[in-house]
Amino acid sequence: MFGLHRRWGTRAGAFAMGLALSASLAPDVPAAENRAASAAAQCPGTAIMPVDQVAAGMAGSGLTVTKGRTPERFNVEVLGVLPNEIAPGRDMIVVEASGPPIDKAGGIWFGMSGSPVYVSNKLIGAVAFGFSATSRVAGLTPAEDMVKVLDFAAQAPAAGLADGPVMLPRWLKDRIVRNTDVPREAVDEGLRRLKLPFTVSGVSGDRITKVKRVIESEEMPLLPHSGPAAQAGVTAGVAALEPGSTFAAALSYGDVTQAGIGTTTMVCGDKALAFGHPFFFQGSQVQLGANAGNTMTIIRDDFWGPYKLAAVAEGVGLMDQDRLAGIRALLGVSPDLTSVTSTFRALNTGMSRDGRTEIVHRDFVPFTTFAHLFSNIDSVFDQITGGSSTLTWRVTGTTESGATWELNRSNLYADEFDISFPTGFEILGQLFTLLENDFEEIDFSSVELDGTVEEDIKLLRIEKVLVSLNGGDFVRKRRIRVSRGDLIGLRVVLVPFDEETTQRVTLRLRVPRRTRGSGEIDVLGGSGDELNFECFFFGENCTSEEDVDSFQELIEVLENAPTNNQLIARLRMGARRNVRVQDVETLDQVVAGRKRIRLIVR
Repeated sequence: MFGLHRRWGTRAGAFAMGLALSASLAPDVPAAENRAASAAAQCPGTAIMPVDQVAAGMAGSGLTVTKGRTPERFNVEVLGVLPNEIAPGRDMIVVEASGPPIDKAGGIWFGMSGSPVYVSNKLIGAVAFGFSATSRVAGLTPAEDMVKVLDFAAQAPAAGLADGPVMLPRWLKDRIVRNTDVPREAVDEGLRRLKLPFTVSGVSGDRITKVKRVIESEEMPLLPHSGPAAQAGVTAGVAALEPGSTFAAALSYGDVTQAGIGTTTMVCGDKALAFGHPFFFQGSQVQLGANAGNTMTIIRDDFWGPYKLAAVAEGVGLMDQDRLAGIRALLGVSPDLTSVTSTFRALNTGMSRDGRTEIVHRDFVPFTTFAHLFSNIDSVFDQITGGSSTLTWRVTGTTESGATWELNRSNLYADEFDISFPTGFEILGQLFTLLENDFEEIDFSSVELDGTVEEDIKLLRIEKVLVSLNGGDFVRKRRIRVSRGDLIGLRVVLVPFDEETTQRVTLRLRVPRRTRGSGEIDVLGGSGDELNFECFFFGENCTSEEDVDSFQELIEVLENAPTNNQLIARLRMGARRNVRVQDVETLDQVVAGRKRIRLIVR
């Protein structure tokens, strides 16, 4: 289910929201001695305690939300400070948390990321790390590092950094095991960045379970769950966020609302900091919507771990920095959006629906369009079974120079098991191909979808191919000897799905007069065309063996690629098996299967 990725890591990972972790960290920050003063100037109500003043045994408190919008207080005791544990020059503060919110959840939960922690009314850091097992011990990202992000320029330089466990010294491991309920094996594994609850609307049940499994196999720090839709638009001001309040970083809005859920650490004038760790670790290269959140409860999940169940609330601005120490939002700034609109009709139920999703960043357009497509088909088809579908799409956008472009395409699909997903594979691959093209840096403006779906599986399978030479009888052969200029007749026998009757279609190929050696004839359906399969499913080999010299030529190749209802015969010759001759018949159903005949030229 979760194949098809390119930009964000492995294709399986991208399908699970097209997400992977890239590294970005800007070194251009204020001098260390000026950090606290800079933070105090921007946030007069927030005093920062430098990490070198934090010591074991200090007692303090934190703020976080377990229900609704009002932050609750929890208690902490500092267990120690680990130099260079987050990264070179980046210390980690280790604390043990207690109090009613922690007791209720059984320990630290996913979604606490960013919860501010104070000692003597000074911010020392934000909850960001925990053990694999539920525990009360957490790692804090120091506030001293987080406030650096307030001063980052919009295009700060980036540098790579590995993302992995933070190993603890033996003395701290022994103290944690002795004084807490954390298992020794969990302590030995080290502290890891807390997962972010990832709310997704329009995807539920078995679909969301598969998303979880793929994300787990990809070791991505996200915990997806079904959630309600939210609408785009900045409708709230600074008052919607406060230290400890729920923060949502949104990839999209509408039918497919996707957002990572965490906690606000501090609000400084027209900026806010949250999470205490990265979302996608993309520095200034990714922009997302910044939203408040409504927390429903903390779910105690023995398998996945406890997590915050929250809904995306009003928009507050634009997330413009995604850094090692946390994320930054510019309050009151609206993100640019790409609209995905659709009309789907189900012939079996008679239902139809006009759908809409607004996508915040271009890199999320391929997967989010795919999720929008299958979720809207599920809504009107009202079942997850095999069937047939048609889809027409129009994609528009601009190049870096400001020129507009447009792609138009239609196709038919059929599947024995789950028609919703195969209907979206081709457009998903095309969107990735456009995004990753070698000619132009592009942006998407809109994606328009129009389709139908039905229960009948309109699928023809290639059963056998009979061969005739120069008008002779059709016979079944796997290898034939021909001369230059010979006319090869191919009678293709097709079997409809779940039917005993057959159809016969005749195709013809003439052996080129200038050729030598051996070759082969492939007879296949457009749905099994390996040239286009690699393009649509993997975003590779999308030129169909044609020389593509521009972005516009690439669009033309994608628009004119074989459709799934075409029966194709290709004669390949030479060492590279280039296509020399081709014949195509367009049918009224999807054609599947492939037969190959060896060719020897006398």
